[in-house]
Amino acid sequence: MLPKLNIYYGWVVVGVIALSGLATSVGTLPVLSVFLKPMTEEFGWNRTVFTGAMSLGTVSAALLAPLIGPQFDRFGARWILTASFIVLGTTIVLVGSVTSLWHLYLLMVIGRSINIGVISVATMGAVVPKWFIVKRGRAVALSGMGQRVGLTIHPLIVQAVIGLASWRTAAVTMGILIWAIAILPVALFLRRRPEDLGLLPDGDTPESRDARLAGPVTQRKGHSRAEISFRLSETLRQRSFYLLTLAFSLSTLAIAGSSFHSVAYLTDRMLSAQTAVVVIAVWAASAVGGMLIAGFLVERVGARRTLVVTFGFAALSYALMLAIHSTTIAIVWGVYFGLTIGGMTVLQQVIFADYFGRESLGAIRGTFAIFQSSFNASGTLLAAIAFDTLGSYSLVFTAFGFVSVVSAILVMFAKPPIHPSTLASSGSAPAIP
Repeated sequence: MLPKLNIYYGWVVVGVIALSGLATSVGTLPVLSVFLKPMTEEFGWNRTVFTGAMSLGTVSAALLAPLIGPQFDRFGARWILTASFIVLGTTIVLVGSVTSLWHLYLLMVIGRSINIGVISVATMGAVVPKWFIVKRGRAVALSGMGQRVGLTIHPLIVQAVIGLASWRTAAVTMGILIWAIAILPVALFLRRRPEDLGLLPDGDTPESRDARLAGPVTQRKGHSRAEISFRLSETLRQRSFYLLTLAFSLSTLAIAGSSFHSVAYLTDRMLSAQTAVVVIAVWAASAVGGMLIAGFLVERVGARRTLVVTFGFAALSYALMLAIHSTTIAIVWGVYFGLTIGGMTVLQQVIFADYFGRESLGAIRGTFAIFQSSFNASGTLLAAIAFDTLGSYSLVFTAFGFVSVVSAILVMFAKPPIHPSTLASSGSAPAIP
């Protein structure tokens, strides 16, 4: 039985997802990258071998996500996420006991599958957008801040524990942190959708919703129109789904490859390990600003236009990354890169919900994750192979910049789909974000 609140319960869900993001950031590439050098140096592995464990785990997530996504639509994320955080925390704790390469591969397959194939499907788009339509941009931005805070502080914690004790102690510490942050809030407070509690999205009353929708079309903001939801089968017949999927997958390839190797790259550029981790913390913190800006713009300008510009800015971040030769430039890059990453995090969640509606969002995001996870795995491995082959990341980071330009072009052509029921009626087509 839930206590009676004077605030819309959707904001409670936003808080729970923010805490979930704070916990799940422990298993993300920027945090795991801090383990790369101490573990490879202790065991004598090269970077490709170490990265292969992350990539295999990410590919496994691609197989799991489309099975889990529809379950979020049917049953909600509450108990699935509770169990997932228990498993994820356990795998990170057990990383501290690794003595052989196959141990690492087994734990990363389990941990990355759960983190990307289950938890991220929920926290990155299958939960919060179901609770909001008009205020979706700001709600998604606020819910994503937990992960950004985690990406800011967790690399610093890992590096500090490594310095004081060892990477093994750091792994155990971070696994326990996952349990402490996420399990109880998710189990106690997470709910599936507002209708289950007798509520409407955004906390609307029937009267306020009808008054808003009755207003002139020209006075409505980008996604304050009446919502129409696509089923997964209908979504898979829309060209815009494939254009958006390819755009975000290519972007993920570049982000995964650069973020996972960022600490190693910065130390190769003669920055200390401590300074490199601070730079990662800077870009993670700056992402909060990018999320707030994107959340503001998406409710006024629309998701598609904002996303095209964001991908364009992202392309320039790789040129700046290649120019790093001092701490000052590294910090500037961290701020710039963080702003673009934060914006993309919000826009990815909002545009899928705006285009295809709320009802089948879990299934749609799960299907999308097949492609995104595969590109994620490819990006980390591609950068590792490039370094081990060429002794430098320059060529692969340059390619990542061009990939971002391609993503921007793809989004330009990804116009919002028109639902068959809209075509059959005399109403006007949806406003283009």
